[in-house]
Amino acid sequence: MWDSFVKNVGVLATVATLIGGAIAFFAQRSDDIAQRRLQAEAAERESKKVFLEKQAKLFYETVPLVSKLAIAPTPEAMTEKDLQRFWELYWGELGMVEDVPVARSMDLFGRSLNAFRTPGSNDACAAERKSISLTLSHCVRKSLGANWGVDFGAGNGLDWCTVDRFAELDAACQGATKGEPEPMHVACDYLVVNIGAAV
Repeated sequence: MWDSFVKNVGVLATVATLIGGAIAFFAQRSDDIAQRRLQAEAAERESKKVFLEKQAKLFYETVPLVSKLAIAPTPEAMTEKDLQRFWELYWGELGMVEDVPVARSMDLFGRSLNAFRTPGSNDACAAERKSISLTLSHCVRKSLGANWGVDFGAGNGLDWCTVDRFAELDAACQGATKGEPEPMHVACDYLVVNIGAAV
């Protein structure tokens, strides 16, 4: 009887050791996989660092510029330098780094800005400048958070970078012109025609 008890204890100890070893192996494997995933994410962020830093720099320039234009009480209160820089960002540098929500916000702000500077063209769109500026800020926050792996949160559900918000703004800016004001295009067309005729 004692012999059988010792054999059973030996078998149980061996089984327990095997089970314990398997548990330890799978726990270690799970930790290793999680560690590799974190290392891969860090390596990916590092490889994108130049892009992400350029994006952040342009975003941090764009948001205050747009808000400055958004709170101008009259079109005359906007400086030519600020307007010029907005359109430079709109047509150039920002296009390299913006995601879709930021691009939509910039498009809407461009339309709203044109409407504000052309009284009577689309007063509903012109009146949305401040809310479009805030929408842009929220979209930039989301974009930076996603790209840097940081959850900035929306603060009590105050997130204006939503599909519903874009639908409201699109409705307000329906028919508002996109891009730079018409006089710039007319000037460019004039130059193309005259340069083409001279060649």
